[in-house]
Amino acid sequence: MPDDSRRLDVRLTLKTDDGALIYVSYNGVILSTQAARDKQMKGEVVTSDDRYCITAPTFRTSHPKYAWLAATQAIGKFIESKHGQGSYIKYDVFAVK
Repeated sequence: MPDDSRRLDVRLTLKTDDGALIYVSYNGVILSTQAARDKQMKGEVVTSDDRYCITAPTFRTSHPKYAWLAATQAIGKFIESKHGQGSYIKYDVFAVK
């Protein structure tokens, strides 16, 4: 985007510890500082102090235990990430009611 922000279009399938499959898709916006991009390239931890990222996940599953997710709209907020060896990403995800 002209302001250096990026639009997210993410689709993934989660497998729960009890074997259920949950399809998750979300759109969102991400805006990183140059310092955050530099940290990311070095494999350092990037936090929400360095990167703004908000998402809007939706869920689908045929598993009865998690059927309530299909009627849930959520908002996700980026917490931190690390790229390279031991990579991960953390979000706080909230159900909007």
